[in-house]
Amino acid sequence: MRKFSNFRHHHHHHHHPNSFWHNLSAYTIDAAQCTRCGLCQKVCPAEAVTGERETGFSIDRARCGHCGLCAARCRAGAIGRKIGWDGLKTGKERA
Repeated sequence: MRKFSNFRHHHHHHHHPNSFWHNLSAYTIDAAQCTRCGLCQKVCPAEAVTGERETGFSIDRARCGHCGLCAARCRAGAIGRKIGWDGLKTGKERA
């Protein structure tokens, strides 16, 4: 039981906004795939998806809690998680 308890603690730590994992990953919106329906913005509990249907949406890394609800709700499959240094320099991507 102790190993499971440690796993839960370790797993939770990696999803905390200030963790090392959080800083090395980001949900991004692929502008070519985005239909600008706005469903991602509606389901985001952290209000990290900003923008408008006319201009497109972006995900604010500073606000994003990495819950994945936006990606799960996206019918177009336009939201993905990037892991590593590639694509993380700007902190925002607009679709």
